[in-house]
Parts: sequence; structure tokens; C-alpha cells
Amino acid sequence: MLKLPSSTCILALCFHAATLSSSEGFLYNGKLWLSQRLPTHNAKLDLTVGSHRKFLLSSMSMQSDSTAHSSESWLAKPGMAVMRSKSRLIAEAEHAATLVTQEMRDTYNRDGVIVVRQAISQEWVEHLRGACVTAQKEAGPFAEVLHQQTDTGTYFTDLELARRLPDFSAFSLYGPCAAIAASLMSSQAVRFLYDQLFIKQQGVSVPTFWHQDQGYWKISGDQVCSVFVPLNAVAPEEGLEFVVGSHAWDLHNPQRFADGTPYTGTGLQPMPDVDAAVAAGEMELLRFKLEAGDALVFSGR
Repeated sequence: MLKLPSSTCILALCFHAATLSSSEGFLYNGKLWLSQRLPTHNAKLDLTVGSHRKFLLSSMSMQSDSTAHSSESWLAKPGMAVMRSKSRLIAEAEHAATLVTQEMRDTYNRDGVIVVRQAISQEWVEHLRGACVTAQKEAGPFAEVLHQQTDTGTYFTDLELARRLPDFSAFSLYGPCAAIAASLMSSQAVRFLYDQLFIKQQGVSVPTFWHQDQGYWKISGDQVCSVFVPLNAVAPEEGLEFVVGSHAWDLHNPQRFADGTPYTGTGLQPMPDVDAAVAAGEMELLRFKLEAGDALVFSGR
């Protein structure tokens, strides 16, 4: 369970992955979206360290039917500049997987969140910073501007950028997030679900409410994680907050990011009053100091 404070300065991309062979889709603002099925023909990929090229090129096949297509057919073309660097980028991804230690896996299993320091190269960071400008100019159908008119800062978010924009497609295909997720979850098969961009500046009064990501998704299982990549330095009091061990909880009813109103008809129990429980010493929070290029990885629950 996590939230983002109202006054913060974050430019970040979030990469969502899961170790499952099928998915019905996920809910966003009350609508079932991306209701697609992962093909069974590549449900058992060999994704051990040393074979991440196969992973990065083959595990992205989220399609609307069971017809076999190119694994990249649902994503934007990554562009020739990235394709020329493909071998080097794959080697960087394999190295990032080795940064995940057994101690990190143990911590993730206990707390639900870990940080892999400097797992994303500065070249990728700079590339993505430029891509964020394009993302705001070419906002997609699910983009939202969440700040109030009286706020002095911007709060912009968008989903599924890799489907439309070559720079985000390149990062999804050849960046290290997939390898990190596979290594952390000790998995030989993971699936890329979608990516999401957050641009939230100081001077924004809109908080992000306590939530579990997986409550928004029609996805079962506990081998689901998100890789949060900050593109600027983030102080602990400005970054994401996590309830320690909450990944072991049952799912709770999600709330809309725009106004905090709960979804209806989910059958999930209401969200507990986390702030009151923390104040009473009943729950413990984790916050992290992050630098551009760190990878903050947390459970979907």
C-alpha cells in the first residue's frame, strides 16, 4: 500500500510487470481497459540471467486475440538510434539483473519494497527526460492533468506511452526494468503490463490517496511488481510512502486519483484509515531518498 504526498517534485516513469500467463486487464477511473490476453505460446520463456535478450524481445506480447504476432507489434517502433545500440542495452539490462541480491529479495518479500541503486544508466535518464516533454505535447487518451487551477505546480500523468511513443517503447523493450523485475521475483517468466508517467511538481495541493496498485487491475496472484524510475532526485519526505508488510494484506477497494472517491461494485473491502493507524503506532511507513537512475521496486499489492 502506497501514496504520494501532495507537495513534491517527481518526474518518474513506472514499469509494471507480472509473472502470469493471462490477464483480463485493469480498471482505470472506473473503466475496464486493455482487456487483452497474453498468448500461451510464449508463457514459459527462459528468462534466467544470460538470456534476457529473449525476455526483452519476447515477453511483451500482450494481444487482443490468440493469433501469433511479432512480440513488438503492440508497441511503437523504438527507432533506429536505439536499434543500433541494442546489443549494448541488452548487456546493461543483464548487468542490472545482477544488482539484485538475495538480501534484496528477502527484504522485498518481508517489506514489499526495495531500492536498486543506480540500476538505470544516466544515458537512459537523459533520454527519458527528453521523452517526457514529448509525452506532455502528445498526450494520450488516458492522460490526466490533476492539479487544481489555483496550484502553482503541475501534476500530469499518462498511461501506456510505450504503445504510442518510440522513446518509451525503446525503454520498455531494451531498458533494464524487465530484467530487474525478473531477477527480484526469481522468475523465469514475467509479462510487461503497461507503463505510466508521473510529473508532479511542488505547489500541487492534490494528494495521492493510500492505495494498492493491484486493486485497479483484474490480475490475480502475488508475483506482480512495479519498477518506479525517478528522473530527478527525490527527498524522503517528497517521495512515495509505503506501509511495511502491506503486500501481505487482502486487496482493498481502489479510489480515483482525481478526487479520492471509491470505485463501486468491486466487492473489495474499504480502505483502512492508514494515517490514523500510523499515528497510533499500529503501522510502520517506509520512505526512501532517491537519485535519478535508482529503481524503486514494490509489490502490486
